[in-house]
Amino acid sequence: MTNLFSKNNDEVMKAYELYKSGLSSIKIGELYGVKYHVILRSFKGLGLEIRSGVGKGKGRSTSLKGRKWSDGKWKLESIEAILYGQRNNRYTPEYGKKLSESQTGEKNTMVKLTEKKVIKIRQLYVTGDYSCAVLGEMFDISRQAVTDIVKERTWKHLLE
Repeated sequence: MTNLFSKNNDEVMKAYELYKSGLSSIKIGELYGVKYHVILRSFKGLGLEIRSGVGKGKGRSTSLKGRKWSDGKWKLESIEAILYGQRNNRYTPEYGKKLSESQTGEKNTMVKLTEKKVIKIRQLYVTGDYSCAVLGEMFDISRQAVTDIVKERTWKHLLE
């Protein structure tokens, strides 16, 4: 039955109309006698858009201060205004500067080098005896990372 549903585009489109009206993929799957992931895979196969976080009852359960957006208590304009505010007001210049400073150099959680090692890389490169690839192997980083260090694209705060 799974293959029959997936191959019948008319049935998939009918199911998609139910899905767009707010019915969950789980409920649609129960109506057609297939699993919810077959429903979603069929939608994707036709290039149809699906809601994020779908499956196992997730669908429209995105909450805002403990209330579901789909429960009818929030007007669409209110939801759009809140989302607009989140998108456009989240990164102010002050916040960006603070974030940049908090993740600079050794404070970065993904850092592989110390400031002393970066200075050493620059000193060794200036001598002309070492290529970026060799320095990368010496310090266990990529050649491109060394290139970015010596061309002063990264670790700029160490420049005099």
